[in-house]
Amino acid sequence: MSRRLTIAALLLVGLPIPAGAAVPADVQDSPEQQSLDEVLVQGTQLWKLRQQMIRVEDEFYALYNELNKDKDFDVHCHTEAPPDRIIKERVCRVAYYEDAQALEAQALLDGHSAPPADMVAEARNADFERHFLQVVNSDPRLLKLVREREALGKKYDRERAQRSTGHR
Repeated sequence: MSRRLTIAALLLVGLPIPAGAAVPADVQDSPEQQSLDEVLVQGTQLWKLRQQMIRVEDEFYALYNELNKDKDFDVHCHTEAPPDRIIKERVCRVAYYEDAQALEAQALLDGHSAPPADMVAEARNADFERHFLQVVNSDPRLLKLVREREALGKKYDRERAQRSTGHR
């Protein structure tokens, strides 16, 4: 396993599966006589793969948070729209970062100062990473979920690449 274990999913926009029907050249113009050839398109729907990845991530973080003894290092995921965008995306954050963001926002509203959340995160990231890897490596169920998510991510990337190049 690599030193930096990243489980958070990126928002990936899937391309529609190409599908269509062709009208044979020998079909007459009359609507009663026209028929379309049936075209069966086999493949994996990207949105279904994306949903599977999210399900595995949710299982992973639920188990990780259960096994983790330091609640500052719990990880919470949700969907939100970044300040500069309309489209929502899935984000996963460590509890101490969420707390620092809330403290920073409250201090701003109260006219006080508080350390920026990004500074707090930077100061605690090494401890979090060490703790995170310790918890993950201590439980085979977590390791299995990491491998499952990695395999789904690779499959998703392959499917997406095939569609963007037009090869099936």
